[in-house]
Amino acid sequence: MKGDTAASLLVSNDKGATWSQLVSSPPWGSSVIVRLYVDRGNPNLMFAGTATNAYMSTNAGVTWSVCPSVSGTVVGFLVDQASSVSNRTCFAATSTGVWRSDNHGAAWTSKITGLPASPSLVSFSGGSTASKIVIYCVEASSDDIYKSINKGDNWTSAMGTGIDASQPYSQVIAADAFPDTIYVNHEFVSYTDKIYKSTDNGTNWQSVYSPSTSGGNVELGWGDYEIHVNPLSRGFTINPADANQVLGSYTFNYMTTNGGTSWKQMYTKYADTGVPAAGKKWSSRGIEVTSTWNYNIDPSDANKHYICYTDIGFARSDDAGVSWTLSRTGSPWLNTFYQIAFDPDTPGVIYGAASNDHDLPFYPYTDSDLPGGAVKSTDYGKTWTSISTGLPTGSSPCTPATSIVIDPSDKALYITMFGDGVYKSIDKGNTWTKKSTGLAIGANKHVYSVRVHNDGTLFCNIAVRRIGGLLPDPGGLFKSTNKGETWTNISASCPLYWQMEYDVHPADSNIIYMGAYGHGEGGIYKTSNGGTSWSKLTLPVSDPLGFSPCIDPMTPSTVYFTGHSGTFVSYDSGSTWAELTGIPYGNTTRVTFDSFKNAMYFTTFGGGIWKQGNSGTVLPPTTGATINAKGYPNPCRIAKAVNKQFKIIDLPADAVIEIYNSSGELVRKLLESDFGNFGWVGWDGKNSEGSDVPAGMYIYSIVTSIGIKTGKVGILR
Repeated sequence: MKGDTAASLLVSNDKGATWSQLVSSPPWGSSVIVRLYVDRGNPNLMFAGTATNAYMSTNAGVTWSVCPSVSGTVVGFLVDQASSVSNRTCFAATSTGVWRSDNHGAAWTSKITGLPASPSLVSFSGGSTASKIVIYCVEASSDDIYKSINKGDNWTSAMGTGIDASQPYSQVIAADAFPDTIYVNHEFVSYTDKIYKSTDNGTNWQSVYSPSTSGGNVELGWGDYEIHVNPLSRGFTINPADANQVLGSYTFNYMTTNGGTSWKQMYTKYADTGVPAAGKKWSSRGIEVTSTWNYNIDPSDANKHYICYTDIGFARSDDAGVSWTLSRTGSPWLNTFYQIAFDPDTPGVIYGAASNDHDLPFYPYTDSDLPGGAVKSTDYGKTWTSISTGLPTGSSPCTPATSIVIDPSDKALYITMFGDGVYKSIDKGNTWTKKSTGLAIGANKHVYSVRVHNDGTLFCNIAVRRIGGLLPDPGGLFKSTNKGETWTNISASCPLYWQMEYDVHPADSNIIYMGAYGHGEGGIYKTSNGGTSWSKLTLPVSDPLGFSPCIDPMTPSTVYFTGHSGTFVSYDSGSTWAELTGIPYGNTTRVTFDSFKNAMYFTTFGGGIWKQGNSGTVLPPTTGATINAKGYPNPCRIAKAVNKQFKIIDLPADAVIEIYNSSGELVRKLLESDFGNFGWVGWDGKNSEGSDVPAGMYIYSIVTSIGIKTGKVGILR
């Protein structure tokens, strides 16, 4: 199932390598598919369930028809494997009951004798062999597990001995080929909720899942040591061909292959010495269920990487992303770090916008109902302290912190307090003063993201404001040209109620892109005149659930657009767009560009971080493929660079470097021999007359006897 509504059904005939749409116009329209079942003895027979109906196909999904008489939210299907392949006995269970068809789905009869009157089912499963069939369900009003050994004609309780009958249960699972073996899990009660197993269709039970940091039968991961051990109250499923293989999750994923004797976590690998414990290093297996907002590389140490998370806060890496440690100790707000900013004067000092309110500004998380504030680390993100004097961090009103930046010209800090306004600190966060004059649209003060442009202009957007199901005021994009003293709405000509993120051209603050999140407004908008007028750009999909435009700082004509509807890229400043392929997870939030390593990092809403090794921002060599020279830092703020130079290293001895501006004019020529024949040159950001060149994009050409290699560098001021 694919898409924002999970309405599209896809099929792969090559073990998942490629996928195609199974049916173009399904009878369920845009309704969400909540259950899918394939008859293991006759794969042409398929069932799909939605919140209102059950559907069946007898030709492997080419065409579908509704299952007559079956109504309610579908919770499961089963086919009796002892029945004739051409005339199957089928079961469909919904929130309102169980139905059976004895004629291959042509007609269905209610089968609820023995269940409570007007049953409320939350789960259904079963199994069959040539000689036996048992079906099971969980009924919510009675908090009971039921079974039928006569194809639904009668139901009896399966709550035998050994199971805690006082607890509510949410799921029952059975392997399709093993009708007597079942597992049940709790509706979430606590982090130590149990899993029970029966091998005699519910007569006797035993507890088979006992996670503990001091023992138990579960191999734990970092989340268990750092946050809490995990129950398996979500994503509970079984291999239909093997009753010993069960998977489950809550925050993280676990699996047993021996029927619950032991379990292993599936989401992480231990990457440290000694025994696993809190504070140790771990690496990803690629199975991530975390939402991420920003990926940062420390400007003072390229091996130190950082992730801003929802739900788990913050993580740091000392080996360029190979392994990670949860690092939120000391922050009063542990749930979410939205953004961090690096102190330009002191390596290791990091400022953060933290909150207990997660997933802003996505629906339905559009209300500021939990607190947040500013935090500071002096040890490269290992520990944190609150620096929130002057910020509205109390419980009434609750104002999450969602963005924080540093103005490099005067070291001032700016932070957005969602639902209140922008605050400024001129003493490294010790005290804060509100700077929000003009920064509101009606009653909407949902300031979300603040940015400082290279020319000194401040930008801040106001995101969606929802009261119940209503949006009384639109969002907007504002700018300040006086250090935040006053703000002007520059998107008044393009009011968006579902305003999301934005990005500004690094060399021209009049060129801005902003995103919108569906509801008839979805997509990406652009202005080239500072907001006087806006145009909606044409994407491959209509009304996408968009989030953030992300401009490649090395090649500003390349723009990415993230969101719930996929990731899109334009190589011509937004004139044309294509869906970006190759990302295994479609719901992206932002893009971080590592120009020095020619890589990109994609943060996602629920899928962790994904890295693309080649961002395409460095021009390939025209000739001389053996020239391995590299330029750094890129982009380069000359005043902050080592020796105040942009360096090009690994040069051949006869190299001549020619530097051109974006108009193609030669501004400087450098000789490798002028720097001592050590294989490098350094450009101080000046032209041939000794004057500072303006901020912008520059092309450097490395001319040697074996060929020519070109590249780009962004100069910041």
